[in-house]
Amino acid sequence: MSFRERLFRIARAEWSAAQRRLFDRAEVDPFEPEPFEDPGPVEPSPKDGSLASAYEALELPEGASAEAAKKAYRHLMKRYHPDLFPEPEDKAAATRLAQGLRAAYERIQAHERTRKAR
Repeated sequence: MSFRERLFRIARAEWSAAQRRLFDRAEVDPFEPEPFEDPGPVEPSPKDGSLASAYEALELPEGASAEAAKKAYRHLMKRYHPDLFPEPEDKAAATRLAQGLRAAYERIQAHERTRKAR
């Protein structure tokens, strides 16, 4: 065995020991996906046409730019996309939330289009 191979084995053993120490201290397995937490009343109802509720649903201050709305929408959709949750009840909750986010984003887009058309 060459010197280089011995160094590699020692480094790998030290890395494994360090990982075990971290996993022993961790309360949760870092590779386990987080359970879905339904944010609850954040999703806007389709009947509520107020722009303020759309900004609130996307977690933005009222009057934020269209670029900020697009960025927030994409971030939230990546976080709460229904395909990320294997459990049926979690998938259903995420689907409702995604529909609410989509409606809020479309409401903001429509407002921006009418504002630019004026």
